Amino acid sequence: MFPTVEVRWFFKGVVPAEVGEWFRSHGVEAEEQPARVDHYLRIVEGDFLGIKLREGRFEVKQRYGQQTIVRFGSQTEGCVEQWRKWSFELAQTSDIDAVLNGDSSKWISIKKNRKIHTFCGIDLQPVRNLSSCGSPERGCTWEIANVKVVGSEDAWWSMGLEAFGKENELWNTLVTVADRILSLASAPAFKIEHSYGYPSWLQQVGQART
Repeated sequence: MFPTVEVRWFFKGVVPAEVGEWFRSHGVEAEEQPARVDHYLRIVEGDFLGIKLREGRFEVKQRYGQQTIVRFGSQTEGCVEQWRKWSFELAQTSDIDAVLNGDSSKWISIKKNRKIHTFCGIDLQPVRNLSSCGSPERGCTWEIANVKVVGSEDAWWSMGLEAFGKENELWNTLVTVADRILSLASAPAFKIEHSYGYPSWLQQVGQART
């Protein structure tokens, strides 16, 4: 079980140039992840559970505790959520195809192009990638991603922060990093109406496809 504390925002369109420039201007170069497609189980009711197949793994993610609205800097608000994740490696990659082919209407496939900044260690210093941290007891990833439902023409983008490490330190880790990057004068404004987790966003784009 992996506990996290997260905050995320979703917007229609692709990552604006000014947001991309702000994301790149933080000393250490962001790590560009290979494009990938994640397959999410369609969950009709509730936004507290996410189930997905990705890169040979089956993952379950459950929100616990209260959603909390937090202000970062002078112009950003976000909905901070606590999650617990379980991840299981599939015996064969072909098992994903078997599951999806069973009833593909129950799943929604999302293509992701992501760039990530990682902060880790006691002082939450920026590093090139997570492997540079060794086995950190405290860390936070900051992600910018273009996301799109496979087969749809609608483009979306997302920004999110995810703190990892000891469960009793996660909240302070997230707030420390978020305040550091969102309090800068150059930081864009992110509004609370755009802040929610992947389950809520999937319900929104899934309904648009039905």
